[in-house]
Amino acid sequence: MSKPFPSLLISILLWNWVTLCSADAAPHISATDHTAAPAGETITFTGSGFTDTTAVTFFWSGMMNPAAFSVIRDDTLKVTVPEYQRGIREHFVLVETATGSTVSLDPGKLGEVFKFTGNGPVPENGSRFIIIKAGAVATSLPSFTPYFVYVESGAVLQNVPANFHGGFIFGENGATLDFRGTDFTTSFEPPVVFYSPDTSILGSPPPAAGSFGNIGSRQVTPLSNSPGIGPFSAGVQVNVSIAGDGTVEKNPDTTYIRQGGSFTLTATPGAGSVFQAWSGASSSSSPVISLSAGYNVPSINITATFTRGHVLETFAGSGGTIEASPSLTAYATGESITLSATPKPGYSFAGWGGALSGQTSSPATLTMNSHETVSAIFQPTTPP
Repeated sequence: MSKPFPSLLISILLWNWVTLCSADAAPHISATDHTAAPAGETITFTGSGFTDTTAVTFFWSGMMNPAAFSVIRDDTLKVTVPEYQRGIREHFVLVETATGSTVSLDPGKLGEVFKFTGNGPVPENGSRFIIIKAGAVATSLPSFTPYFVYVESGAVLQNVPANFHGGFIFGENGATLDFRGTDFTTSFEPPVVFYSPDTSILGSPPPAAGSFGNIGSRQVTPLSNSPGIGPFSAGVQVNVSIAGDGTVEKNPDTTYIRQGGSFTLTATPGAGSVFQAWSGASSSSSPVISLSAGYNVPSINITATFTRGHVLETFAGSGGTIEASPSLTAYATGESITLSATPKPGYSFAGWGGALSGQTSSPATLTMNSHETVSAIFQPTTPP
């Protein structure tokens, strides 16, 4: 005889244990459905540890843009895109919860992440994104001041420049941020510093100052990094309409295109149809076009128009073949086609019939203005 009650009790206890563990976990972002979207649209973050989220902030170069959010469950967070102060810029996101915080890091088109593992000055590397790895001691940063410096637990960062051009420094629990010897009181653009409860702070961290609306330094719940996420920017929605029989492919195939970004549209006619032209954002007659998403525009509207084309039928009999170039299922009015007749062994080409009647040369050119029929005449070279 089965005993369902103990099994049910075990299931309930296990569910409660998993839920409690999830609630105490530090947040981590593993994926998002968009990285570019207009203000007011929603980006869905998936990952873990979102249950007790207290704040979501997008930032770039000293500018902080707080965002409204809704916790769907521990692994799903919906975030409303704020009105970016610099919409065209590549933003990162900081998610803060009661038990931990995580910052996204993916430079996108802005370069590569440089990971420093040594003991001494961080070499000039051209990167604006630097991670000081556990056990490393960075005695100075490159003269080309980075946007983003992340200091792992067990790593040390020393001699931070007073003028940081609106960049950010993040410190994990167990990291050391040494500000001794740096005077930030007269700095025009000091760094913004986020540090964990157990980050070792030596000296005085940067105050709020500067032309970028710098918020200064702030302690957050224990920091972690969510690599490969973002960067985020204002997006433009591309609305493609189709008139007639055909399809349009967009590359990249995303709902929104980042402001200033480019995308390609490829129009493919259906059987018996031809592509005529684009209208709206472009008037090109080329089936493949590249466009820019522009700036400060909410959407781009474009229409691909397809019309019924002219069909070409060819007949060659058993003495040879006919090749059409281009070889299409339908042709636009006025389009030229090159027809080539190739005899089989034992035959020779004698001339054309149909729309090319009277012509004896191969290849021959045919202009399509209606449905056309062309035949090739082949005759035996050896009498039967």
